[in-house]
Amino acid sequence: MSPKTSNRIALLLGNELGYCRRALSGILSYAESNKLPWTFHHAPPDIRVLPALERWQPDGIIVHMRERGSMERLLEIGVPVVSVGDTLQGAPLPCVDVDNEAVGRVAADYFLGMGHRSFAFYGSPVAGYSVNREKGFRACLERLGYRVSSLPADDMLRSPFGQDWKGIGKDVERWLKELPKPVCILASHDATAKLLCDACWQMGIQVPDEISILGVDNDTSECRMCTPALSSVEVPAEQIGSEAAECLLKLLAASDSTQPESKFLPPLGV
Repeated sequence: MSPKTSNRIALLLGNELGYCRRALSGILSYAESNKLPWTFHHAPPDIRVLPALERWQPDGIIVHMRERGSMERLLEIGVPVVSVGDTLQGAPLPCVDVDNEAVGRVAADYFLGMGHRSFAFYGSPVAGYSVNREKGFRACLERLGYRVSSLPADDMLRSPFGQDWKGIGKDVERWLKELPKPVCILASHDATAKLLCDACWQMGIQVPDEISILGVDNDTSECRMCTPALSSVEVPAEQIGSEAAECLLKLLAASDSTQPESKFLPPLGV
């Protein structure tokens, strides 16, 4: 029997998000448990790393895709690519992620169970995961006759350099003031939820007495940096990473260009 050939696997996940760190752990655990002869290189999903990536000549890529331009460049490399984030809806590559509409439904049920009757959503109007989280949240509540206020947010990660650490836009400040109290807000993910918590603190709004905020991903660092600690919808990030690695393994072994279907796993609760 000939020895296994090692594959170069590029992991474009970055370390900023707890979700990506946990997905990375799932990928590595899958490779270890299956004794895969994979050589890894880990980098942020930034278009500036692509020249080095192309010179490295990977056999496969697992990415937390955030920008359409980067996706197009990755696909031009001509190797299998699997995404662990449904940010770019309709992207022509297999995706493994949480069922984001189910995330919204879990959040709605949680708030209803706490007795809330005033609801809001804060998140991106274009990122696929955010759109679907709001869709599930809104559908569950509107079916029961409740209205949901929303404010668009640019919740994609940006460079920390040049940012205003106060982080309160006038539109956010106005929205938070105008919301009927008490109110609960589902934020698209934990980093966005922390921004809302910080805004409330700076404005003198009591959390959770006046505004109850729920994040998504259960990024423990982000949650613990909020006072009181932020509650969050848990997603199966490690399993998502493991399933993405399995999907890539199948693509590497495939004799044709058939793409496997995307897979969306249920959230794990609040």
